[in-house]
Amino acid sequence: MEYQFDVALRFGEIWLSDDKRGCILLLFPEKRKQSLSLFLWEIKLAFYCIGLRNVPKVLKRESQLKKKHPKVPFIHFWLMAVTPESQSKGIGQKLLLEVLEKYKNSAKPFYLETTTINNLQFYTKNGFKLFDHTRSLNYPLYFLKFK
Repeated sequence: MEYQFDVALRFGEIWLSDDKRGCILLLFPEKRKQSLSLFLWEIKLAFYCIGLRNVPKVLKRESQLKKKHPKVPFIHFWLMAVTPESQSKGIGQKLLLEVLEKYKNSAKPFYLETTTINNLQFYTKNGFKLFDHTRSLNYPLYFLKFK
């Protein structure tokens, strides 16, 4: 989570719900440039979280994601989380709608990926459209777009 927070803070936006029980991390991929700090964050992530033996799996997943992302600027809806005890209380939906409202006049589309049917249903209920899916990584991966 530290890695995702640092990357979103530098190359995107971090949204928190009013009660601090939900968050959304957005990335603006065109702003993400390789730097020494990003390289060090990725090394730390590989050693302390992923494990060196799992790096090839992560790289394969990242490759799958990049193939589905557009070549034009977009907003990557990278992560959404709500504390377990606060789920199904509308916190995530309210936060999602706030983000979408802010960018409603933007020419940039939103892209996101999810692996669960529940998340797929949540996002499609809120206006995202499923445009592709795969099981090439031995689990379902759904690709969605808004706009």
